[in-house]
Amino acid sequence: MLPEHERDALIEKQQLLEKIQELGIDQLTKSIANQFGVLGATLSIVTENRVWFKSKYGILINEIEPDQSLSRELLKSGNKHLIIEHLSGDEIYCNHPLHTIYGLEFFAAAQLYLEDSLPFGVLCVFGTEPLKPNQKQLKALSSTADQIGQLIKNELTEREELAHDFGKESFIIKKTSPVEEFGGFYANTATNELQWNPENNRILNIKKDWTPKFHDLVNPIFCKHFNANNGVLKLINDIKKLIDNPEISRHSKLYQLNFSLPKIHHIHMIYHRSGDAIFVVLKDETNFLELAEQDNQKKVFIQEVESLSGIGGWQFELAKQNVKFTGNACKILNIAPKPAFSLPFLHLNKRVKEYDELKNGIKQALESKKMYSGDYEYILGKTLNKTVRIKAKPIFINQKCERLVGTIQDITEDKANLDMLSLLKADVQQQVDFYKSLVNNSHVFIFQLAPDGELMYSNKQFRSVFGTNEPSGKDPYENELLKYQPKNRVKIQKVIQECLQSPGSSFPIMLDRKDTSGKNRITRWDCSTIGDSAGKAPGILFIGVDITELQESKEKLLGLLDEITLHNEQLVELSEVLNHNVRSQVANLQGLLNLMGLMKTAEEKMDYFNYLDQTVQNLNEITAIVSSVLHIQNNKNLEYEEVNLQDLVDALIMEFIEDILSHSIVVAIDIPVENPIVSVKRYLHFVLRELISNAIRFRKMTEPLHLSIAMRRASGKVNITVSDNGKGIDMAIHKDSIFKLYQTLDATPKHKGTGLYLSKMRVLALGGSIHLESTSGQGSTFVIELPDEKN
Repeated sequence: MLPEHERDALIEKQQLLEKIQELGIDQLTKSIANQFGVLGATLSIVTENRVWFKSKYGILINEIEPDQSLSRELLKSGNKHLIIEHLSGDEIYCNHPLHTIYGLEFFAAAQLYLEDSLPFGVLCVFGTEPLKPNQKQLKALSSTADQIGQLIKNELTEREELAHDFGKESFIIKKTSPVEEFGGFYANTATNELQWNPENNRILNIKKDWTPKFHDLVNPIFCKHFNANNGVLKLINDIKKLIDNPEISRHSKLYQLNFSLPKIHHIHMIYHRSGDAIFVVLKDETNFLELAEQDNQKKVFIQEVESLSGIGGWQFELAKQNVKFTGNACKILNIAPKPAFSLPFLHLNKRVKEYDELKNGIKQALESKKMYSGDYEYILGKTLNKTVRIKAKPIFINQKCERLVGTIQDITEDKANLDMLSLLKADVQQQVDFYKSLVNNSHVFIFQLAPDGELMYSNKQFRSVFGTNEPSGKDPYENELLKYQPKNRVKIQKVIQECLQSPGSSFPIMLDRKDTSGKNRITRWDCSTIGDSAGKAPGILFIGVDITELQESKEKLLGLLDEITLHNEQLVELSEVLNHNVRSQVANLQGLLNLMGLMKTAEEKMDYFNYLDQTVQNLNEITAIVSSVLHIQNNKNLEYEEVNLQDLVDALIMEFIEDILSHSIVVAIDIPVENPIVSVKRYLHFVLRELISNAIRFRKMTEPLHLSIAMRRASGKVNITVSDNGKGIDMAIHKDSIFKLYQTLDATPKHKGTGLYLSKMRVLALGGSIHLESTSGQGSTFVIELPDEKN
């Protein structure tokens, strides 16, 4: 037995705690664990204060406390081997930390020897299940320990040769250069020399053909390549601190470096100092830790599945011809748990329907060395059956199958739900097809906004019509609110707040916006929130359609309805007036007919025929008015043309020139030079002639008449005003009768009260309106409002 202080001196001398190239050793460590079929294996370097794993398989930790290790106990005993088949069942080791803390049940170890057969470490294999190793496995343990010892001896020999050849102990760099996971460098603080392994550039993700100088190493904050990544800067800065402290001869640390790649890189830095010489090894542990984590997750997953999911495990040993089941497997098969079962005891040929198929499947798995899976009906009783899924995988060691391992899963309920799932699948597919058609529908717009209005998504139709760019992770998101007019922007902000206050509810909104061609589009949207499982503020989904044509049609229909209603009202009004007037004239005619026989003298007969002629004329006038009104209302093919309003007014003034001159009427015309309007000229002529005529007729006799005719354009309308300073009208009395048929302020037979009525009919036919603003004694202003162009 080698005293601990001598062993520590040997380990220190040979620098066995340095983690240099160990690919061959790692493979041997993994191989011995597989030969025993256990959880893992380690190559433990044992000192007085540390038990460090120079190589490991199946575990994540790098070392354990000496009092928790059996390796130290083996070295102290002087024995070559230590075999514990069942830790919890061993009186000596049942309370050992390897069992109570780490849950191990099996442990086997063999000493490792160096120069002069001096032991320096232990090769260990261990598992969570009791195991009685056979002679072949024990022999493999010893031979593997010898191989590892020889590899380390060879390593040390190479190290000495390299140190001799290069004279500066730069063997770490040269040794690790060909190995992809390794990098490192040699530095000398006395000579400011730095030998840099180019593999470091790949490991640290820095410029490929760049080689740092010694001053870059000790001043990393001023080196742009080291300073480009915070993780790299921290690693180099830590090395600088170690270099600055000559009392620290050994140090190691694992760094996590984020290079904005899919995974974080784990770099193990090992530092060693010998006087002025600095040796640093950089090992990329990313793949190893990832595989170890995956392996650990698989083990944890299997345990969770075993305990929670109702899946049981089994193992069939070909040599012993017996089967072992886990607790859940026994529960599924409805058998009492026991350490092992013989095949005849299970009566599988009676309990498993299609038993021959199961045997053939396992036979094929053995021949193909692949996993087998099959579903079988398992008979529990006369009326009670289960459907179980049996999986089997052959385990080969040295080209020989030693056992079958597998799982048993109760899928009775799954099978019962299979038909229901098939029906649900069809329904889900229909919904998927619906939403796909919705997104791709050429008539449906879809976009998604963040709460602040940023565009997160838009479908192809929306982008095509409104010219919005597709959101990209590379470019800043567009703020969709800025593309709408203020009134629409306020509506969008309001509906976003409503959606956020009531998640899951849908809110309607109507918007208008110009498309890529400049046409104004009216759209109708349904808005609701979209949940976010990441805890971020939810987005607002807008699904809408273009209702421009529908809205225009609606407006046309409403306009047509208003027109029909107006026509009906006009017809009712006309019929009431005409009914009264026609009855009056018919009564006159009847009276005259009754008096016909009483007319004796020629004079009486002449008066009679004069009255009769007047009555006929009155009826003829009524007929003419009816004909004129009906023509105005029913004539849909009006002859629109460009009308020069200045020329039209000038012509009208000439018609009344005699009255204007004889009564000293002052006429003011305010019509812009660019005055053409699109309208029906003969209608405008009639209306303006009637208004000018009324102004002259109802002028004041005490002062000259001032007549003003003006035109202005505003908001798509043409406003024509005819103003005078005449007698004016008391609107409180006559407001509702100004434009009525047979209503007149002049009781003379010459003026029948039809002019303003027929003028209004013509203005309405042009799609416009006419109204009067007047004060008694101060004058009147007629205002005509017409569309600025043909509708």
